[in-house]
Amino acid sequence: MYKKFLLVLFITILLVFSGCRKSEQQARESASSPSLTVGMMSAVDAAPFYVALQKGYFKEAGVDVQLMLFTNGQNRQTALQTGQVDGAMTDLVALITQTAGDFKLIGTLSTDGDFPLLAKPGLQEKQAVSAGTMEISVTNYLIDKYLGQNQSVKKVYINEIPARLEAVISGQLDTGIFPEPFASIGALRGLEKLFYPGIPSESLNIIAFTEKAVKEKSEALKRFHRAYAKAVKA
Repeated sequence: MYKKFLLVLFITILLVFSGCRKSEQQARESASSPSLTVGMMSAVDAAPFYVALQKGYFKEAGVDVQLMLFTNGQNRQTALQTGQVDGAMTDLVALITQTAGDFKLIGTLSTDGDFPLLAKPGLQEKQAVSAGTMEISVTNYLIDKYLGQNQSVKKVYINEIPARLEAVISGQLDTGIFPEPFASIGALRGLEKLFYPGIPSESLNIIAFTEKAVKEKSEALKRFHRAYAKAVKA
């Protein structure tokens, strides 16, 4: 009985010691790896970043990455300005607007993404339309390009993407501009998805980091982009 007790005690000590060593090793690895917190928008452009996170590409590259998901561009901007994130998925219009002020952002890569319109049938026959978009965003520019040539457009600024979608579905708005997968969700709920080929001629979505992050976390950024490139090819 006494020998059995000693054996159980010995095994328990080994397990505890092994667990402690493992925890210490994980803590050392975490402490030695540079870290980044990056804001993502609810768009298909974010997919490679989540692939990199799920498949361990960030960890493999030696960077500890946390991704924060936003459905509201204004909340994303607030997170950038208050230091909650080091960088975020944004667009050229928002980048230029921010950089023109006191808060500087630096774009590091562009991402691919479409911004179709969602509307009930008959939108193109209307002379005057109400369109949901975000004020400080490339979507504001695209609404003008899509509709401004032939129709009178009243813009309604709704930053929250799900709320904008519901406004179009309920008929409060004639149309709205959306990233995927919200555009496909709207199509499944009976809206037409309208594309305008060639507008824009190149991607307007980018990943941008704060000037502070670029200066203080340059190595982490290199590793972050290395992992992203691997995820794109996966």
